[in-house]
Amino acid sequence: WTQIKGTDPGTVRMASVVQCVGSDATYPWLENDTAVVPGTWTELSGNLAIPDCAEIQQVQIFFEGTAVGVDVYLDDVSVTPQ
Repeated sequence: WTQIKGTDPGTVRMASVVQCVGSDATYPWLENDTAVVPGTWTELSGNLAIPDCAEIQQVQIFFEGTAVGVDVYLDDVSVTPQ
């Protein structure tokens, strides 16, 4: 769940970075351009496919897309395997 502060609606994208050892990193979006109304909790969800490689170098989930200076709150974050 995400919430932004301010007076104007904003955009939040849930993204990730995945990299196997010896490979270039990929940056898949998990949920793209979700409209968020200030002061209202908005659910974000998505599926992240982890490649079947010998060794994972990094996996990160993050958000982006909000305007500079806008406070963004995250709550009730969970990651579950399939």
